[in-house]
Amino acid sequence: MDTPQRSREAAHDSLRWVISAGLPAPVGSWWPPDSTIQALPSDALYDGGPGVLLAMAQAALDGVEQPAQGAVERLAALCRTPGRSQPGLYTGLAGQATALTVWGQVTGDATALEAASAGLHRLTEAWGEESGWIPVDDIIMGDAGVVAALLAYGDDEVKGWLPPALAQLAAAGQDAEGGKDWPIQGMCMPGFSHGTAGVGYVLARAVEVTGDNAVLAAAVSAGERMVALGDRGDGTWLAPHSVPQQEWAAPHSFGWCHGPTGSLRLFAVLHRLRPEAGWNQWVVAARRAVRESGLPERKEPGFWDNHGQCCGTAGVGEMALDAYSDTQDPDWLAWAVELAENLLGHAIVDEQGTRWSNTEHTATSPVLTPAVGWSQGAAGIASFLLRLARTCEQGSSAPTVRLPDAL
Repeated sequence: MDTPQRSREAAHDSLRWVISAGLPAPVGSWWPPDSTIQALPSDALYDGGPGVLLAMAQAALDGVEQPAQGAVERLAALCRTPGRSQPGLYTGLAGQATALTVWGQVTGDATALEAASAGLHRLTEAWGEESGWIPVDDIIMGDAGVVAALLAYGDDEVKGWLPPALAQLAAAGQDAEGGKDWPIQGMCMPGFSHGTAGVGYVLARAVEVTGDNAVLAAAVSAGERMVALGDRGDGTWLAPHSVPQQEWAAPHSFGWCHGPTGSLRLFAVLHRLRPEAGWNQWVVAARRAVRESGLPERKEPGFWDNHGQCCGTAGVGEMALDAYSDTQDPDWLAWAVELAENLLGHAIVDEQGTRWSNTEHTATSPVLTPAVGWSQGAAGIASFLLRLARTCEQGSSAPTVRLPDAL
């Protein structure tokens, strides 16, 4: 059996396990981060119901009908009810509206689309001129993630409202060597999820989506700062995890969250905006750093212990498929297949369904309970495997689910 077929079958069996983990909510259904009885249900895109609905949407692109009514009802109620969720993309309302929008676009579910629109408009009402949405700028829980969702899915009224929020986000940058930094709670983690690369990406996307160059200088400054941090002088780009380096973290990461896999998205959008400025060399250099890192081999404890979208193999696989779409180089598709084979080789498969355990080498019990959701768990892994299968069969233009922070 070939990899695309095996990937698709594993993904659908994984979604069977994911869906079975759903619990009845006061309205609709919600999902715990993992399948243990101690895990509290979550309404966050990172680890709860919105990520599950996104994975269902990916399956629906294959024509597979999913039992999504409970997830849609829960998220629609949250989008329509003030004060029920914090604003963030991966932590709250922006992510809930994202999941409903993507589901509605794939399936034609008008109820989901209407509720998502209500949620996006509520976000504009919740913004404060002095405080933004939350005193954090990042993609995961802060203002950049909210702006990303509004740019991706907002109607003309929402997009017309955005300039003050964008100006505030741009002004939050702090002078640093080479350009501007956007620290989080006084700490500089420059990668995509919590720092400069993610904020710069959103500012660059704002220019691309709206045609308004007001925040272009800030986006370019973010790019220049990231180049200064990560240029290794050998044709690869790899920024540190943190500045100064935090004792609890490895010096370098390679995933979406803190590594080149995510950060190159800033360089890619700047290249689209200013192709003459040489930004594509840093896209190439970042991809090369990931490709030459040795992953998905677990070379040492703590190196490549994760299978998910955020920190692991599925997220790198998405990058490989993006590179294949961008370059048409079949080597990138071949590597994405290799990554999928690695995931299939690490799967737990039994009568309950297919799932994956990540590893935390510093923990007393290093093998973690299988996670359910998007960023660390089976929902996000299944989504990658479905995209991989579809790309192998239909080519680089095969449809897929896209989040607001995607290329």
